[in-house]
Amino acid sequence: MIAYVAVSSSGPAVALATTRDFRRVDRLGTVLAPPNKDAALFPRCLGGLWWLLHRPSSGGAEHIWAAASPDLLFWGKPKLVLPERGGTWWDGERVGAGTVPIETPEGWLVIYHGVKVVAGIPNYRLGVALLDREDPTRVISRCAHPVLTPQAPYERVGNGLNVVFTCGALVRDGTVWLYYGAGDSCVALARARLDDLVEYARACPVGM
Repeated sequence: MIAYVAVSSSGPAVALATTRDFRRVDRLGTVLAPPNKDAALFPRCLGGLWWLLHRPSSGGAEHIWAAASPDLLFWGKPKLVLPERGGTWWDGERVGAGTVPIETPEGWLVIYHGVKVVAGIPNYRLGVALLDREDPTRVISRCAHPVLTPQAPYERVGNGLNVVFTCGALVRDGTVWLYYGAGDSCVALARARLDDLVEYARACPVGM
């Protein structure tokens, strides 16, 4: 199953597609109306439902929400999960889901992007949060500081300035291989121990 952003005349929307071999793709079509993007589908059913993280835009707010579906076509049970934190937080301006949530004994590890505007320029960084294994709308913990910030020249200057933005990751031998866009001009790779990311996420209280 692939969750992706589909561009329409009314703005970006969340769409789904299926594939068995990544050679042929069957589109299910738009499942969440625009303006909406940054969708991440949980890799298994929870309580008989499929769950999806997404980022609708409304009234100038861009928070991470969850939605549930019995069949991957009709989505409901909306709930706010990770709001933008405002003020001078690294994820104060907007947030959005990135990689498919990673299941761990401590909960679902969510790697998400946050934006802070500095001198009128959006700065994109990546952070982590833990969600409950059986109730993905319950936040266990959320990092106070980002785990990946733009530092390399190709991250700081490109089609965009100061951008690291991920949509994919895999876990191999206990290491998270994180593929991310850098400067809106290239794709880069970062690696981190899964246990280290979980430990850091757990160290931060949910209210932060």
